[in-house]
Amino acid sequence: DYNTATVAALGTSNHDYTVTALKTLQLTQINASASGKMKIEVRIETAPASGTFNTKFVKFNSTANPNIDIQLKEPISVAAGVKVRVIRTNNDNQSQDLYSTISGHEV
Repeated sequence: DYNTATVAALGTSNHDYTVTALKTLQLTQINASASGKMKIEVRIETAPASGTFNTKFVKFNSTANPNIDIQLKEPISVAAGVKVRVIRTNNDNQSQDLYSTISGHEV
């Protein structure tokens, strides 16, 4: 699931993916990128539509290394109706486009 947003300096944008009903997502990878500095926080909802999330990862990029790649050796199982959320924070001093992709397989 791919998403992009133009985010003001020091602003944030959420990229949410809700697992399809009657399916389980095997979360395998998160990718993110920006031309300037950014932070991502990967969270998984505790139950369908609970609105409460647990943080799984926090990663930062740099202008020298603009891409963030989180490859999971063991997939994380995410239940039907639960959201995977990538919070993208623009740590640069100007507005920029922030990109992210949530990857996995629904079974």
